Amino acid sequence: MKFLRIFYLLLVFGSVPVFAAYNDRVYQGINPIWKTFEGIQDHLGIISLFIPETSTVLEVGAFDGSDSVTLAKRWPRGNIISFEANPLQFRKYQERVQGLSNTLGQNLAVNTYNGNVKFYVCWGTGGKDPVFERASSLLEPSESMKIHYMGPEITLPCVVFDDWCRDNSVSEVDFMWVNLEGFEKQFITSSPNILKTVKVIYTKTNFYNFRKGTTQFSDLHAFLQNQGFRMIAHWYHEGLQGDAIFVRNSILKAKGM
Repeated sequence: MKFLRIFYLLLVFGSVPVFAAYNDRVYQGINPIWKTFEGIQDHLGIISLFIPETSTVLEVGAFDGSDSVTLAKRWPRGNIISFEANPLQFRKYQERVQGLSNTLGQNLAVNTYNGNVKFYVCWGTGGKDPVFERASSLLEPSESMKIHYMGPEITLPCVVFDDWCRDNSVSEVDFMWVNLEGFEKQFITSSPNILKTVKVIYTKTNFYNFRKGTTQFSDLHAFLQNQGFRMIAHWYHEGLQGDAIFVRNSILKAKGM
């Protein structure tokens, strides 16, 4: 019998949260061996097959910097550019990356326009616990999740990434790490110039409308296919969320894959 994991707050009937049991994550990909690759280090190991050691890496949704440190250590000869909108979490990011000379942090939201934007901080059901801040987003909670995504609403500076790259003399990004709580496609489509230079995208995927306008996996998949990417690995819980790796077709062709 398959081991069952318990996930909280992923199905909601009216305003009442329920507990539900789900099997281990489903895997779809080009290499069956990767099915058991569940950790960040495993996923980065796959990604490292397709990008150089001197890569420019963009991390959007850096949160407290935990993954930023992992990225910086994985590509010590590369440059890790990290964006985090939440001021409190950005301060934690700054503390974590001290001493890592290949990191550059920006306390900005990436958006479809330049200016200011409302940011929905998540403090969980009832809006009382900052431990849930990782689920914060530019997107307003959907009706079914509103009670569970309560918290402060703050106004933050935001930028179109293409414009930021132009102003900061960044001409290419080898690898995008995208974790924006449902804002993934909006972000990617907002910066077509830099997207043309990207070799690999690692992104969160969604199958449920957690927030208004949440990027759905099918839409993101179709868009990236049209942009010349192929999904090589996807680990996900059906009807909920997952993680996917997309690689540009030209890179796969060059490697005979």
